[in-house]
Amino acid sequence: MTSMHTVTTAPRRIYHSDKQAQRDANILEVTRKALAERGYDGVTMNALAAEAGVTKRTLYNLYGDKDRLLHAAVGEVIARYRSSEGNIEPGIPALIESRRTAVAEVIATPAYSDAMTRALVQTPADHPLTQALLRDSIEYTAGHLTAAQQQGELQSTLTIERIAQQIVSQGWGMVVLRMKGLLANVEFQTASLEGLLLLCIGVTCGHRREALTVEFEELTQHSIGRTGT
Repeated sequence: MTSMHTVTTAPRRIYHSDKQAQRDANILEVTRKALAERGYDGVTMNALAAEAGVTKRTLYNLYGDKDRLLHAAVGEVIARYRSSEGNIEPGIPALIESRRTAVAEVIATPAYSDAMTRALVQTPADHPLTQALLRDSIEYTAGHLTAAQQQGELQSTLTIERIAQQIVSQGWGMVVLRMKGLLANVEFQTASLEGLLLLCIGVTCGHRREALTVEFEELTQHSIGRTGT
């Protein structure tokens, strides 16, 4: 697979003091809150500076422009749930754990998730948010699929980037259904993971496919049992 994009979801800064670190953390949190409450078009550098208690010049010095600031704010959240993999082996298990954490993030902060979804639709293909939410996600997913392929767990005739696109689009599709009220939070949590498992079962082989099938059946039975009660 040819890599077209470099993953840049979590810009890292070197802080010389706790005060600087706290200032930047506050800026990013204020930005995420503003994005959730007012949407992409409703976020301005003037308002963000006032709400974060810094000057507009400081924002521009730190982030360059509004789009890069939004990219940093979004990227921090994405990096947080991707880092949840911990000691889980690279490949399919890491993708599943990342999805679990992402689903929990959506349920915990629905307004923010909805704002991200609307912004993704509104912004052009070359926008930093598209990079953070789609292109980087595809690249990240493809990396773990490559690991699975190297472990002999993927069917040999498949195109990794196409599978990665399908996995990412399936995840976002579930987010849209939840946002539109077509899935309750409990249904969303199960349906998103079920969909990912089905995709992975369809492209894996050997012991990994068997393990995923068992996991899918257990998840389905748990879901049926919860509905029955």
